[in-house]
Amino acid sequence: MGISSHPGSARGNMINAMHMAAQLWSAIPANMRPETTDGYGGFIHPGSVEGTAESIVCHLIIRDFTTEGLQHKVQWLETQASALQSAYPGSKVEVLHTGGYRNMFEILKEKPEIVNIARTAMKNCSIEPLQSAVRGGTDGSQLTFMGLPTPNLFCGGINAHARTEWTSVQFMEKAADVIVEIARLWSMQ
Repeated sequence: MGISSHPGSARGNMINAMHMAAQLWSAIPANMRPETTDGYGGFIHPGSVEGTAESIVCHLIIRDFTTEGLQHKVQWLETQASALQSAYPGSKVEVLHTGGYRNMFEILKEKPEIVNIARTAMKNCSIEPLQSAVRGGTDGSQLTFMGLPTPNLFCGGINAHARTEWTSVQFMEKAADVIVEIARLWSMQ
C-alpha cells in the first residue's frame, strides 16, 4: 500500500504502489520466471494485478517440484517485500501465501498402481504414454493432497490457456476412451 497525493503536489508526499509493484516484479530473477525455465525449474509468475497508485493487489503464482523449493521462493518473496517496504517508509507491503499447488508426486510415488493403471489404459487405447513434469497447477494436484490421488491425464488440448488453445473431436474421443478403460481396469482389481 502506498500513499496517495495529488500528482501536482506529490513530491515528497506520494508513494506510488504501482511503482512499488513494478520494482517487485523486476526483481524476480530470470532463473525464477516461467518464460525462462522449463522441466523441473520452479518459478514465480506475476499472474494479475489490480489497483491504483495508492493500493495495489498482485497475484503471483509460485511453483516448484519440491517443498523446499517452494519454501525458498516464498522466503525470497517475503524478503523482497520487506526490503521494498523499508525502501518506502510509510508504505505497507504484505505477502499472503495461500498454499498453491504442491507436487503431486510426493503422494503418487507411494501409490504407483494409480499411474500404472493409467499408463496401461493409454496403451490399451493405442496411445504411447509420455510422463513429464506438470509445470502448472492442476486440479489433480489439489485432489491428490485432499486425499484422492489423481495424476494429470491428457485431455487432448493443445496450447493450454493461450489464445490459440484448441483441441479436436478425435483427441477428445481418445481422452474419453482412456477414462472408460481406466474404469474398466480398476473394476477388475
